Amino acid sequence: MKKNSKSEMNNAVKELFDEVGKYRNTDDFYDLLEFIKRFHNYSPFNCMLLHIQKPGSQYVATPTYWRKEFNRSIKPGSNPLLILKPFGPVQFVYELNDTEGSDPLPEEITNPFRTEGKIKRPTVEVLRENLKRQGIRYEEADHGTCSAGYIQINDNHVSSQMVEFKKEYIPVKVIHNIVVNRYLSEESKFTTILHEFAHFLCGHLGTYNSEEIPDRKTVSKNIAEFEAETVAWIVSERLGLHTDSIRYLADYTEELGT
Repeated sequence: MKKNSKSEMNNAVKELFDEVGKYRNTDDFYDLLEFIKRFHNYSPFNCMLLHIQKPGSQYVATPTYWRKEFNRSIKPGSNPLLILKPFGPVQFVYELNDTEGSDPLPEEITNPFRTEGKIKRPTVEVLRENLKRQGIRYEEADHGTCSAGYIQINDNHVSSQMVEFKKEYIPVKVIHNIVVNRYLSEESKFTTILHEFAHFLCGHLGTYNSEEIPDRKTVSKNIAEFEAETVAWIVSERLGLHTDSIRYLADYTEELGT
């Protein structure tokens, strides 16, 4: 897609979300999120496209991938599913039930909802390093059991932190602070960081770079919390980390009248 077609992409996204207005129902929205978490190798946007075309899909892949990885072929007469191709127009994939073969399938396909409940330390470190690149400082503090953490604008804009970039360390100005309860488990710290980072990416604190982060600080608290928790839930579940977020999301959809 050409660079000057950004408006076309925006229109396509708008049309897509207009089409999926049915997810205003709590149960339907839960089903969509469950679907998105299942497909680790596809973007949430492509997952939504797949869910519109074939909601009950268990696993999808290209004919080449099915043949190479699982020794399976496409059944005659099967209808392909269309998704957006990275750095290209579109790509056709097929669902598990549209394939055939005798070789046993791996657990990632036969048991797509498995969760391990643990987060690997390197994953946490990568996330914290990415915070620095966005001008966010991570800190832990002594909080009570009812406080997980928060993100706030850094009052001291002259402070900076060193960030590794192309094997060199450069100073990056600290724009925001994320503070997390030090007594939480590593998994809870990770999901808390995701939630607060989502507030930043969704523009709930305003923006200092409107080309990348929208200025949406005027949205209601309920909408902001719903969006941040949705992002945190999707990322956590796709990493095999189960949370209770979906219960709170259901509450928010009812409060918002969706």
